[in-house]
Amino acid sequence: VWIYTDAPPFQFRFSVADYLALEAQQTQFDGIAGFTNRTMAFSDGNAAELLTGRQVSWTYFGLLGIRPALGRDFTEVDARPGGPPAVIVSHGFWQRRLGGRRDVIGRPIRLDGADHALAGVLPPAVGPLGWAYRSAKVWAPRGPAARRGDGPARAATLAELERDPTDAEAAAGLRTALAGSDVIAGAGTTGETATVD
Repeated sequence: VWIYTDAPPFQFRFSVADYLALEAQQTQFDGIAGFTNRTMAFSDGNAAELLTGRQVSWTYFGLLGIRPALGRDFTEVDARPGGPPAVIVSHGFWQRRLGGRRDVIGRPIRLDGADHALAGVLPPAVGPLGWAYRSAKVWAPRGPAARRGDGPARAATLAELERDPTDAEAAAGLRTALAGSDVIAGAGTTGETATVD
């Protein structure tokens, strides 16, 4: 399910700080994941290219049931501040810019002027969130660096329930998950209600 704050007639993504609060406090979901869209500059030493990318929680691909075709998924270690940067790339990017070579796993690729270890390559088949999957070329893990008051950064938030709920069941589960949490009460978001799309 998608999770967002609702201030009719608008639906807003969670602030990164509120996403982190939800992640720490929720007990109703099997898992949650978040992402923000981000443009990244790739350079191979000869040419540079701006890429559509995403910063994602380390749980993102696991929650969506997407497994890399080569290499590995992100781990919690990848999201820790100060750790070596890692990246997962699309199958098309791997073929077009990395020559489709299997030996590039674990090697550095340059994004935004810094080396990132290539952790994995996604399969060519489109999974959940197909429109986003097709547009992004690179995914990098986002660590828990944001704190309250860090500004307007927003994260699209996804959650996994144990089974396929009806809309009413999902909404009830979400209200239960957020009841009494800092995400809604006492975090500067008083008056917002959480809903399910």
